[in-house]
Amino acid sequence: MKKILLLGALIFGAFAINAQEVSEEQWTLISKKTADWCPLCGSWGWSFNMNLHNEFDDDNVVTWALHYSGDLMTPTAKDISDNFMSSGQPKFFLNTDDMNVLSSNTDEKIEEFKLIVESLNSFEPFAAVGTDAEYYNGNISFTSRANFLVDLEGGNYYLASYLVQKNLIAPQASQGNNANHTSVLLTSLTEDSFGENIVNGAVSSGDDFTISGDIDVSTLSQPYTGDHTDYEVVTVLWTSVGGSYTPFNLNKQDLSLPIASTNDAKKSVDLKAYVGSNGQINVSIDLENAVDFATLKLINIAGNTVVEQPLKLEVGQNQVVLENKNYPSGTYIINITTDNSTTSRKISIK
Repeated sequence: MKKILLLGALIFGAFAINAQEVSEEQWTLISKKTADWCPLCGSWGWSFNMNLHNEFDDDNVVTWALHYSGDLMTPTAKDISDNFMSSGQPKFFLNTDDMNVLSSNTDEKIEEFKLIVESLNSFEPFAAVGTDAEYYNGNISFTSRANFLVDLEGGNYYLASYLVQKNLIAPQASQGNNANHTSVLLTSLTEDSFGENIVNGAVSSGDDFTISGDIDVSTLSQPYTGDHTDYEVVTVLWTSVGGSYTPFNLNKQDLSLPIASTNDAKKSVDLKAYVGSNGQINVSIDLENAVDFATLKLINIAGNTVVEQPLKLEVGQNQVVLENKNYPSGTYIINITTDNSTTSRKISIK
């Protein structure tokens, strides 16, 4: 079940007081139209998709797989695939443009993708997009935001958030019964596949719009894995003309756990983090029980892991220092993951 609330518009940046930040950079959407029964989707289409992921993993790009047919098909994926108005599979789209990728031209098409993405992402965005999403007690809750950065005379804009499973083990023709499907679109977190209609007309620079809601993971088309790190939330600001939807800007964020920690009842991890005057990030971890294998992650507002390091933690206070690497200013998440909990803290780097 999905519960959605359109929070509305807040003017002149007042929203920034108590909401998630947005990325004021332009992002690009790459979609693979696919099906698990399709042999070509599991052969050259599979390899090309992997190359796209490897090429754009660190860029402002969302790459997802839209299963419009077969056992992995979802209504949301089919709706977005149908929006592209292109038959056959595999098909690769950059925003809404069919890139006409064939088995015979994959090398040149990778280069074409690179050139177009570089060009698109060099533009100053007209709107910024961001989201916060958490898993807790069988539900995923989210709040997503669009902030318009310029005056626009008119338009029809929709804000939508989607749950994407990073790695899904399932059959795929040409790959076998245990293929690792990457970045599979599972569902829209809003009632409609293209989200909530937040603007129908003119907008002013500084106008903010948010949507918020939650979904019961038992309703997902694929069983929830039990590990929140298997998922990310993609938020897209669509513009609609004549019933066709085009990405205006987008962003993605790893699904997180509540800041208070997953293991509050045991209070096994007490995490504190702050940025020192020299720019170092100081992390203090207080444990009731020793942990031989733990992982520390520093995650930026775009959901990208910028630092990841293994830890062996002793009972009591453990101190970890992340050296000053001139990280861009903004909000970051410190995650400490053990075998039975994940604990998070937000920090601000200026």
